[in-house]
Amino acid sequence: MLFDGKDPTQRSLLVFNAAKTVVEQKSFEWVREHKPHFVFNTVVPSVNLGHIVAVEHIGFSSSMAMVESVCRGISVATGFLPSQWYVNVEDTALLHLAALTLDEVRNERLLAYAEPYSWNKILEILGRRYPKRKPKLASIDEPTADKGEVDNNRSTEILRKMGRPGFRGLEETLVSSMKSVSEAEALPNKPRSLVDDMMAMAEA
Repeated sequence: MLFDGKDPTQRSLLVFNAAKTVVEQKSFEWVREHKPHFVFNTVVPSVNLGHIVAVEHIGFSSSMAMVESVCRGISVATGFLPSQWYVNVEDTALLHLAALTLDEVRNERLLAYAEPYSWNKILEILGRRYPKRKPKLASIDEPTADKGEVDNNRSTEILRKMGRPGFRGLEETLVSSMKSVSEAEALPNKPRSLVDDMMAMAEA
């Protein structure tokens, strides 16, 4: 994604990604130079999807907002998270726990990347699993798919040591995601979504 100089939400995403990249690079650089007594690990997640704990308080304040928005027929936000890799947030949490507690994980980058997704695949799964929602699902023009390769073998190995057979699949992850969507819809005051904030910013 390149900043076109017009959309402030696009710029904020690029700055966020760049900042996270530089922080991790500089952190490992500092560790190599100063050789501290502690172990330094990082977990690098792709797009986190899945169940939101306490959605009534947290709302849809991160990448899960994109799934929630397509259920409302809003497709514009998917452009900010085009076809790429996803991870179930529970697997991300397990990798963080492993990075903190497993003695064998020392000065490593654990890639929390399950597999590639596409929005058309997400819509297909949602329409099949939740047929009553199908008429409301957004229509998404997705000309490209992510063909990038990520070596997630080490992270898969670590998940097995933490009691999982590997990364959770996309369909299982979306079912967990929809649990949060349904919980939010049942609240008397529906929590605000990041997508709503992004759209308001773009219109300002």
